[in-house]
Amino acid sequence: MQKINLTGSYFKCGYKIGEIKKNIIRGYLERDKALLHKAKEHHWSDILKFFENTAVLHGRFIEELAGIAQGAGVDFIDVFLENCPEILAKTSGCTTVFVNGQGGSFLLHNEDEDSWRADDNYVLLSYKLQNGLKYHGVASPPELCGNSFGWNGHLVYSVDYLPSQKYLTGGVPRYFEDRGLLEQKSIKGVIKYLGSFKSASSWHYLIAEFNGPAVSIERSGGSLSVKKLKDLYIHTNHYLHEPFRRRENYIPEITLRRLKIAGHEFHKDISQKSALSIMKNKLFRPLDASDTAKTFAVIMADLKSKKIKIDSAP
Repeated sequence: MQKINLTGSYFKCGYKIGEIKKNIIRGYLERDKALLHKAKEHHWSDILKFFENTAVLHGRFIEELAGIAQGAGVDFIDVFLENCPEILAKTSGCTTVFVNGQGGSFLLHNEDEDSWRADDNYVLLSYKLQNGLKYHGVASPPELCGNSFGWNGHLVYSVDYLPSQKYLTGGVPRYFEDRGLLEQKSIKGVIKYLGSFKSASSWHYLIAEFNGPAVSIERSGGSLSVKKLKDLYIHTNHYLHEPFRRRENYIPEITLRRLKIAGHEFHKDISQKSALSIMKNKLFRPLDASDTAKTFAVIMADLKSKKIKIDSAP
């Protein structure tokens, strides 16, 4: 996976991303041309509301998107919309596993996305911002860094989509919300941050402090549920917390298949080597010809040594 080192202001970092990945970004927007046009034609008031929400709470990330748009030579509104999956009705499903036992304490994440994406779309972004913040994350430009997997010197987290019947225009689009997690220093800080605004949709976070506690967080609109983790925890895009579970009337077959595989293969004392092998093989997507998703990266975070291992898809 390509690594891009970024320094300076949010705008400057965005400009460099846009400049380096402009061909990928232009191809991405060209593919979504009809989808973007439809969104602007039918949901313009919602787009404006989302922009107002993010400008107030996450203006620095809008600066970065402006840099991406300018660096790639594309329309800013299109770049902004690609960071509002609620409006574009984009969904994707990943697999995340937390293990804490005799085999170690670690977090595993398969970054699964639509198979049409190019293999070189995903990059590792490493930030050293002028405000002193330093962090890293996997990204698919022009999407903001941190909407799938990220870490800093204090914590590491993964993001998994959850089905939501309708988006909340009074909330913040999830990709902006996700990015803010990279700038937190503790689980306590994360909970305070997430509690300071409403989310536009529903998502699951698995967050662990290095050499510290780990939690599962489910988020829907203004509601937030936190569950402390002990040994083994598996998430495949299904609700696990009450009362959110009662909202889920239908669980996709591919979600159930991944959950069944993971539940059968993993145990709390599994070794890192064995766990990584399962993610790279039995849970590597597409699972079969009917599966429309593809695994772009397999990521493992050792919570004791703070080492992060990222294997791109072959």
